[in-house]
Amino acid sequence: MARDRFTPCHDEAAPSFAFIFPAMPFGEVVCGAPGSGKSTYCYGKHQLFTALNRPISIVNLDPANDDFPYPCAIDIASLITLQDIALLEWSDAAHDLVTISIHMYERAPQMVSLDSPLFRTESRADPLSRYAALSLPKDAFAILPFFQTQAELDIMEQEQNHTRDVPYSPIFVLDLVNDVDERIRNVIDFVFLPGYNNLTVAVLCQSEQTWAGDLKEYRDTARLYIFSLDLMSRNYPIITAVDGLPYDSVSLLLCATSLGGVIVLTSNSILYIDQAARRVALPVNGWAARVSDIPMPPADKDLGLCIEGSRLVFVDEKTFFVIRKDGMIHPIEIILDGRTVSKLVLLPVIAQTTIPAVAKLLNDDLLFVGSMVRPSVLMKTAREEVPLELPAQQTGATTTISFSDNLYGDSQTATQATVGAPSGTSAAIKTHSIIHLSLCDLLPAYGPIADMTFSLAKNGERFVPELVAATGAGHLGGFTLFQRDLPTRTKRKLRVLGGARGIWSLSVRQSQRVDGLSYEKATGPFSAEIDTIIISTDANPTPGVSRIATRTAKTDVAIPTRIPGTTISAAPFFQHTTILHVMTNAIRVLEPDGNERQVIKDMDGSLPRAKIKSCSICDPFVLILREDESIGLFIGETERGKIRRKDMSPMGDKSSRYIAGCFFSDTIGLFDIEATETTPAAHADKNTSTLQAAVAAGNRSQWLLLVRPQGVMEIWSLPKLTLVFSTTAISTLENILVDARTPAALSLPQDPPRKPQDLDIDQILVAPLGETSLVPHLFVFTHPPLPNLRTAFLKVKFHKVVSKTFEIQRVEETEKSVLAEHKRISRTFVPFVTSPNVECTLAGIFFMGDRPCWIIATDKGGLRVVPSGHTVVHAFTACSLWESKGDFLLYSDEGPTLLEWALEVQLDSCLPYRSVPRSRAYSNIVFEPSASLIVAASSLQARFASYDGDGNIIWEPDGNGVSFPSADCSTLELISPEHWVTMDGYEFASNETINALTCVSLETTSTESGAKNFIAVGTTVNRGEDLAVKGATYIFEAVEVVSDPNWTPKRWYKLKLRVKDDTKGPVTAVCGINGYLVSSMGQKVNEMLCMQRCVNDPYRFLFALLIWMNAWLALPS
Repeated sequence: MARDRFTPCHDEAAPSFAFIFPAMPFGEVVCGAPGSGKSTYCYGKHQLFTALNRPISIVNLDPANDDFPYPCAIDIASLITLQDIALLEWSDAAHDLVTISIHMYERAPQMVSLDSPLFRTESRADPLSRYAALSLPKDAFAILPFFQTQAELDIMEQEQNHTRDVPYSPIFVLDLVNDVDERIRNVIDFVFLPGYNNLTVAVLCQSEQTWAGDLKEYRDTARLYIFSLDLMSRNYPIITAVDGLPYDSVSLLLCATSLGGVIVLTSNSILYIDQAARRVALPVNGWAARVSDIPMPPADKDLGLCIEGSRLVFVDEKTFFVIRKDGMIHPIEIILDGRTVSKLVLLPVIAQTTIPAVAKLLNDDLLFVGSMVRPSVLMKTAREEVPLELPAQQTGATTTISFSDNLYGDSQTATQATVGAPSGTSAAIKTHSIIHLSLCDLLPAYGPIADMTFSLAKNGERFVPELVAATGAGHLGGFTLFQRDLPTRTKRKLRVLGGARGIWSLSVRQSQRVDGLSYEKATGPFSAEIDTIIISTDANPTPGVSRIATRTAKTDVAIPTRIPGTTISAAPFFQHTTILHVMTNAIRVLEPDGNERQVIKDMDGSLPRAKIKSCSICDPFVLILREDESIGLFIGETERGKIRRKDMSPMGDKSSRYIAGCFFSDTIGLFDIEATETTPAAHADKNTSTLQAAVAAGNRSQWLLLVRPQGVMEIWSLPKLTLVFSTTAISTLENILVDARTPAALSLPQDPPRKPQDLDIDQILVAPLGETSLVPHLFVFTHPPLPNLRTAFLKVKFHKVVSKTFEIQRVEETEKSVLAEHKRISRTFVPFVTSPNVECTLAGIFFMGDRPCWIIATDKGGLRVVPSGHTVVHAFTACSLWESKGDFLLYSDEGPTLLEWALEVQLDSCLPYRSVPRSRAYSNIVFEPSASLIVAASSLQARFASYDGDGNIIWEPDGNGVSFPSADCSTLELISPEHWVTMDGYEFASNETINALTCVSLETTSTESGAKNFIAVGTTVNRGEDLAVKGATYIFEAVEVVSDPNWTPKRWYKLKLRVKDDTKGPVTAVCGINGYLVSSMGQKVNEMLCMQRCVNDPYRFLFALLIWMNAWLALPS
């Protein structure tokens, strides 16, 4: 019997796999960096097994690898295609979009063409949701019909092989050339038209392609065809055909049904075409009349727009927006003469938004602008009619569009623009329509990455690697900084606090007394005031010491109170008027100044109990867990301002054992759904009636979670202690926890005492996570350590969403000494609430111990587990003692430190990142290690002009709205990665662009080592259509100069040009080899001439000729 054997293969990037069939299952996975020999290894493996007459199958998992020296049984590239239709629907169970079906067309005849990878597919759906269409190469559509009528659904249900779960009929491919009209070639865009019984499509195409050099003979080559689809008879009659449209037509926009027709966007104009094929043109520059014979009104002499790459969207029946590729928004009014469109009026720019990829109007008042290079935005449109006084002889109704929120800066008001209306002979009061745009929301994104490099950044007091990527495009270009750990900034060291065993920052204030009663006004769960005290504790010197610190007038800290012993936990109590202080053998109630109000010794009669190992405090309840797995429950009496033991008889035998527990305050009513109806009144505590107001403060309910040694998790209602939830699935780490509806389990003490087991639960915690919508999560820390996060849903169901594994930390019996206790690392969940800026308040969890991490959930990024970057964190607390609600106080291997998150850090991605906007895009980036600087090549637009051999300009603008063309150009910038300021730059010619940029170590006599870092640049010089492209190789050096004392940073550098070599072709790549510079010239990879050169000796060369990818190198003697 042949069985699979798995062997990996290697190619240039992704791992590959080889399958072999020996007597028993076996396989190999080969992975590695590009060029490491994966393909060579797999080829050798194939040769070996072929010689041994043993079967072998190799699977390639690199879609970019298309050259195999061995037969490939499965190629992942054959399964990857963009020409697919995926049907999605909303699922209440998954609370997300789920895929119903995927329709792929990689085997369609249209996909066989060699140019199919260059084809950009488009998908459309008709206005009545009857059909979906996908454009394919070779002028074809893949059409997916949907069932809409009840009769169609009834027919489907009568057939045994169909059900309502399949809401579509068989898909088919429509060949436009063969099935509709042979003139429909080179499809540009298409839309579905409303108001027709049968499916009707408008297709914009170009039957005969042309270009700028043939415009004298072929210019208006684009056509518009409107035809209907009769799917029953497979008949597709053409309704309307419009010829003679500009060759530079780009896209179609469907007009409202009351207006009819379509809008055609071209590079130089905008056309309206109605059902009778009548055209109304609006030129946006002087080129429109030169490239098309369509009658057009004269262009404004000051108007020279380029609208290629723009997106169009209607905001009402007679107004649509042109969102240019630079984000500028132009409104265009459609002027009617009766029921006929007479002209289009272009209004001035009203705002600048993101660079658009798609624009859609949702629900008639929400405008969505999606972007592929930066954030996508959702804006609200609102129209207002206001009176307007017009002077005589002025025509017009004014349209004002106010963009109330600038997406990338401060709020501003847009300018006004007027359009024509019926004229008047005297001043009159008329009304005009104002469209207001306001920012509702945005989806953060950093866009495409053009290049990246590693730099060094300071995270706290440590230098860490930072990935600097050149992202974005146009005015939204800049840098994006990625780090593995959440970046923080150290604000101050607080070594006087100590705190190796715990730190708590508390907000405690004096109570207000009315009629002899102490009370505090109820506040929201996350509107606490500024912290007033810090409690810290250390295990050394034995038996430990606890400190109560306050802030002094000089922003320093003072420690007025020291208490012998180790603190287990501390929290505000009695509505933030006192401190509940739990130590290893006592529970204390302290005044705000640290004086003792009450102390309860943890004694069993006159005998001491086992030490308290952990506790949970939730005003007015206190839960303690001892080392012998017994628990104690206390409750506060608000009137007396003291605490007492609470009766636990409803929970069963008082000798029951528990290994973990916590309280949970439910502020959203999640646990109340089923529990309150089943809570019997018989178990009510007669002494807790006065606490109902305290428990219900802030419209919340309180619950007690306990875990027994046998792995049973229970939820008890408070204050009556009624069991409302029980499950045993938590011990086996199942994905779903549901109520087993079993009575309280028995967990009696064992003799000898039970030892910790591998699946024991160390800690359990329920805390909210999120930004604007807080969702309770259940956190479980088990042995072996495996924190599990389970999100609470209605009907009290828990679903696992994250798991993370840590190394097991075992303490042997012989190591339980005082020194071992001091070295012990405690892994603990600590909830926190922070406000990194005034617009954001975020609730999360910090996981202490070795490999500490932040557990955070944001509105758009979901739940993330982000490392903190510290080796170990012994204590943690959110701290606002210095009047900042974004501060954290932690005790790490660096001691007690006050820190904050880095400014503008984004947590919505897999890696934390920060954006550095630069208002321009960058094509290349490199890190210069000797000066720790960033060298980047910016990509700009400059005016392009052609010159003759004598240097005279060949052509100049000669008309209104006609300007010089623009071309790409580059500048080289020297940037400080600490402050992101440009220290120096080098401007290349206006027709020169950077192709390659790298940092190389070259030979030099100026250093003792004989080598030095230089910046190598390869460029292309574009000289127009009629002249050959040239290039150049540059070598720069970053030289330190004397800086101005007022400059930031203090060390300043300049770029110094060392060498420039002009070449006959573009320099496409540069690198360094053994102290020499290697540059490639020309566009052919198989014949590439390389030159290596020493900076200080221009006569030392090394030539290499690469022919058919086989290299011969000749080194000089």
